[in-house]
Amino acid sequence: MKKVLKPFITVGPGIHIREEIEKRGWSVEEFADRLCMSSKHVSEILNDKKPVTIETARALSLVFGTSAQFWMNLYTNYIFRKAKDME
Repeated sequence: MKKVLKPFITVGPGIHIREEIEKRGWSVEEFADRLCMSSKHVSEILNDKKPVTIETARALSLVFGTSAQFWMNLYTNYIFRKAKDME
């Protein structure tokens, strides 16, 4: 049986959010305060253990000056790739 190679690593939105936090020199606690979320919840998002909901995407868009759609697209692409990886 021929083995199928997968050219991409499935990376969640957490890594992109973490990069944005680091660019701004914020700690996770500072970032959580800006989002009006607990540090624990933000940490779970950063580790791709919690989803990026519409509310989270809106908060991210306000804090980072991006669109909420950008964050929803990142998350949606992540869950589709993750599901495909399980096939």
